[in-house]
Amino acid sequence: MIGNPMNALKLINIFSSECFTLSAGLRAAFRGARWHVRSLTLIGVAGALWFSPLPAQAQWSVRVDAGKSPKDMYPADDPRRQLPDVLFQPFTAAEWAASNFAPPADVARFEDLRYGMFIHFGLSTYKGKELSWGTVQSIKWPDHRADGTCAPVGPIHDDYIQWASQLRFEQFDAKEWVRIAQAAGFHYIVAVAKHHEGFHLWDTAYSDFKLTKTPFGRDYLKELSDACHQAGMPFGIYYAQREWHNPDYDPGHPLGASHQRYLAYNRNAIRELLTNYGRVDFFWFDAAWWGGMFTADMWDAENLTRMMRQLQPHMLINNRASLPGDFDTPEQRAGYYQERAWEACLSLTETWSWSGSPPKSRDQLIRILANTACANGNALVSWGPEWNGAFDPVERQRLEEVGSWLKLNGAGIYDTRGGPWLPASWGGSTRRGNTVYLHVLDPQLTTLELPPIPSRVRSATLLNGGATVGFTQNSAGLKFNLPATARDAADTIIVLQLNRPVAGVVRSGPSAQAFDDPVAYGKILSQQTDVAVTGSTVTVNLSAPHKVTGVVVEQAAGGPPVSLAISVDNEHWTPVAASNPTPAHWAVTVDSEAVGALLPGRAARYVRLQFPAGTPALILHTVTIHGF
Repeated sequence: MIGNPMNALKLINIFSSECFTLSAGLRAAFRGARWHVRSLTLIGVAGALWFSPLPAQAQWSVRVDAGKSPKDMYPADDPRRQLPDVLFQPFTAAEWAASNFAPPADVARFEDLRYGMFIHFGLSTYKGKELSWGTVQSIKWPDHRADGTCAPVGPIHDDYIQWASQLRFEQFDAKEWVRIAQAAGFHYIVAVAKHHEGFHLWDTAYSDFKLTKTPFGRDYLKELSDACHQAGMPFGIYYAQREWHNPDYDPGHPLGASHQRYLAYNRNAIRELLTNYGRVDFFWFDAAWWGGMFTADMWDAENLTRMMRQLQPHMLINNRASLPGDFDTPEQRAGYYQERAWEACLSLTETWSWSGSPPKSRDQLIRILANTACANGNALVSWGPEWNGAFDPVERQRLEEVGSWLKLNGAGIYDTRGGPWLPASWGGSTRRGNTVYLHVLDPQLTTLELPPIPSRVRSATLLNGGATVGFTQNSAGLKFNLPATARDAADTIIVLQLNRPVAGVVRSGPSAQAFDDPVAYGKILSQQTDVAVTGSTVTVNLSAPHKVTGVVVEQAAGGPPVSLAISVDNEHWTPVAASNPTPAHWAVTVDSEAVGALLPGRAARYVRLQFPAGTPALILHTVTIHGF
């Protein structure tokens, strides 16, 4: 690890290679006043050194004040202050004002929809592997394989390219797909047009590496967009502007002749998508900032997006082109409350595209949807067809189970905004005009006490069935007596009718922390109190391997230095974090890289806290471990 970023820059200049050349934007990130790299790793590659900031999706775009960091812009008790810095891309007020945005009315319509279907398909599905990342070998800089290597710019000869000759997609039926989406309760569809593998799922004039050159021979994207338009289903396009098949793709040299050719192709392909496929409501880029690894100059992003808005003025564009964009995109997380539009993208199974892995349960999906709506966001749930064009029947059934629930309870999700009570361990709330919906996610809860709001509650009833719910309201707050029957194990919704709309939001439980997000961080695996530190270490045995997502240590303020490590076998340890001195509340997220993103969780059975030798007798108030 290198403590000084300028030392890292010197090493980069000395050990430069094609896999290792920095863009002007990334060099500026090193030399600039804002330094966002969480850790530095030097990995040997063919006799050279390869530099990597710990990668992560820049999932939140933040307008920052002078002298502030992105996390400084959130309230003091906001859980995002505990997350890695590289999840936040900063913009000055001038940068934000100089960018381009969708009309506010179109953003509001997007927020009304709340629940979207994300369709992932590509050549990787032939092997039932993760899209692009599961099969492509010639991954190009600055992306890299698990061993840290990447391929130089030039012709690609991966096996997956040949799989296109096997694609017949004989069971594909666009209208049936839209009917499935409607039955599942989705209010919009976003479909992959091109992923990082570079395979075009439309009849483009700018490449022969496309679906219409396969035995299937039809324009999949055209059929799907037409079916959406005919059904009144809002339609969006996912387009990965970073890709590994095009020989001209060279983001490390954005002004070079090769990458300039790629940018011309990129602009033409996007213009084609926004000209020939009718109304496009949303456009999903996928080259997140990654602490400066991907920058706007690599895509000529400002000029590109202005051209896009000329073609489709109503269209929303996400924040993964190193511009603020119209909405934030937390990945495999439920997200946190904010006024700016956001959309959590999550996979139905263990992969974005079809792999045969088991889907999330009905209750998990309902809670994900409720959590995002209560936090004022949308949920975009990804799945994909099998190689023959049909959806997995188990996955389809699971989504339709959620659709059945939404037929009875959708009023508490669609066309709502989060608040006035922010999400907490009991659940959260949504609102529309004079109506508030309490989403009670704890099926064991018998009473619910909430802080006061300025509006008067006139009535409280169950959304599903209409039974009256007893309550009291005074200056200290509200207390609800929850019924013992007619409860939903996933989410019981109580409808409150107010005398007038309520503005603002209030905390409805203990001070929030990152681990309150059950989608990303799971549940409490272990919680020990009054933990004695003996022999300078504390080791927690979870009894079986788990996916550990975070550790929280509570102790007296100003405690001795401590380091955290995890292990599967109690012999080989992976360092996670260190603190000197240790604060009274030390919360550490345990992250790992997966498919190009920084996501919570690493496999571990043992968690160890290491204190300096000779540390006096010490009692830790609590040690809490989160995970799955």
